[in-house]
Amino acid sequence: MEMKGRRLFRFAVVADSHLNPVDADNTSPWQTNHLANPRNEVVVQAINAIAPVFTVHVGDVVHPLPHTADYDPAAHFAQSLYQRLDAPFYIAPGNHDIGDKCLPGNPAATISEATCAKYEEKFGAQWQRFDHAGICFVIVNACLFGSGLPQEEAQWAFLDEVVASTADKRVFLFSHYPPFITAADEEDNYDNIDSAPRRRLIELLERSNVEALFAGHVHTFFLNRIGKAWSYALPSSTNFRQDYAELFRVAPAEELGRNDLGKFGFFVVDVHERGHIARFVRTYGSTDAGEVGDMVVQLGEDIRGHDAQTVGVEFNHDWAGAQLLPCNPPLDAFVRKRVRNDYFALNLWDAGVRTARVPLADVNDDAAFERMALMGGLGHRFIVHGTVAPGPQTLARLASIAPSLAGYEMIAPETALDPALAARLKAIGVPAYFAPILRPSTDKHATFDHTMSCGLPVAELGRLGEFTRLVQSGAGLLIRIGADDPVLESMLAIAELAGAQDLKVSVHVVLAAGKSSHVQGDDQRQAARSAEAAVAALLYPHIPVTLDTFMDVDRAYFSRNGLVDRRHNPRRAAVVLRKLHDRLARAGELRLLSLSRADDGLTLLLQSSADGKPVKCRIPLLAQASTAGAATLADWRDIALFS
Repeated sequence: MEMKGRRLFRFAVVADSHLNPVDADNTSPWQTNHLANPRNEVVVQAINAIAPVFTVHVGDVVHPLPHTADYDPAAHFAQSLYQRLDAPFYIAPGNHDIGDKCLPGNPAATISEATCAKYEEKFGAQWQRFDHAGICFVIVNACLFGSGLPQEEAQWAFLDEVVASTADKRVFLFSHYPPFITAADEEDNYDNIDSAPRRRLIELLERSNVEALFAGHVHTFFLNRIGKAWSYALPSSTNFRQDYAELFRVAPAEELGRNDLGKFGFFVVDVHERGHIARFVRTYGSTDAGEVGDMVVQLGEDIRGHDAQTVGVEFNHDWAGAQLLPCNPPLDAFVRKRVRNDYFALNLWDAGVRTARVPLADVNDDAAFERMALMGGLGHRFIVHGTVAPGPQTLARLASIAPSLAGYEMIAPETALDPALAARLKAIGVPAYFAPILRPSTDKHATFDHTMSCGLPVAELGRLGEFTRLVQSGAGLLIRIGADDPVLESMLAIAELAGAQDLKVSVHVVLAAGKSSHVQGDDQRQAARSAEAAVAALLYPHIPVTLDTFMDVDRAYFSRNGLVDRRHNPRRAAVVLRKLHDRLARAGELRLLSLSRADDGLTLLLQSSADGKPVKCRIPLLAQASTAGAATLADWRDIALFS
């Protein structure tokens, strides 16, 4: 998706607020639902502070179902709450608002003509369209699909008319249920549109100008592509669906995952002259209006809107494969849903990171390769590494996504460099880098520690002259900045010496500790080291710079904290990177004027070619925080890098 031209306007999308009657007993067995009303009062204030031209709610506005006594007072509170929005407000009805879809074994009463009438009485039209700035916005009642009610065919006729009348317009669609979670042909379950109406909707999308579809219901994030449309399933503003805590191989957060604070928020969508950028504003479940400013500050630059270099991260964990969730009543007692963890994508956006390093196996795996191509369409890039030469079919795949590849790392002993492979990669437009496997220590007095890694160590930069044959082969060299090496000083030396040798280089920055038994859990240290690597990538945009971690590695050798924890909530390092990339994304060419390192951090003076003015950057390195963990709204407020 290519962004071009100026931003035309922005709108907000809220999902699954699950509001309750005021001063009533909890209408849910979960205590988290007691907080739905105050959490969404803060959401409304945050949206007003952002000032979108309109807001769309993609359903489950209220928690009580239409047949219960609590529905009317909950609807009354919802009406009064959303009247506080400064701009127009629209709703796509959810199953809690109008009744569940017609799925055998549903845990709640399904949609009926009576519940449709009740919904219209409280909230208005079940489906509608409106235009803004020459763009068409369409709201549907997804609970009708497959219901057999008279309104269902009326809605299909409405959608057919929309497609016929918008041949020269951009279209955005809003639905409570996503068409599917992982695959268009997946089994019917509680969280998708049933297969027959799903096929009909997909066919309609494929012949339409729908640019994006926004859905709710799942209380988590999924990203898919349907025809030309990007399909986003959004997190809730109130709670996380505890069945989806199975996505994360770690103990769930409070209330079996339901009160996982890093998962709450709303979306803001910037519509450009060409394309759009959809981003997540985390509220962390705040009920404090004084924290609205800390939410708004999350809306800075976005990597999908510019082409500036960023530091890359390593996807050590499976990021594209789908897993089967257990049969789990009440929502899916009879099927195992196959789901994928798309927080990998969302958190790249949140950290302002463009590039991911993946193994060659991901290129050969159909599902992972499909995700690589999809992410490339959003401006992401990949570094691929392998210990074996890619065969003809793999080379063809690499060639098909060559514009999205920042490089291919050939990992091998120094004596096994294959100039012919470098030439084949160069022929398909993929930069090649030789990554020598590090030799084990021969010190018989040292403690033995299993280590497998690659890249020429910074301490051996004096050996660069031994690799001049790479220049003739068209390949470059991977250099490793070790755990105890200062990042920026090392980068300055690498750039100078490689330039003198006319040698192309790539750089790998280690966040892990030097010993396999040591846990690197200092979030301050990881944030500072990540920030240095990000500055290095901006200073030398022709040199790919990659961190060795994205998500925590917490159950293996060389355990360490990363940019996100095992529940995929951002850590301090992600906030620091986002703030740094926000400030410097459009700075143009950067020049380092001065560098001063002290025990408590690093002070840089940078000069931007965009305006020629010096920029002072302070990267603190403080004592380890006593309460290390996922980032909070306070981090968005308190981390200040520039003066």
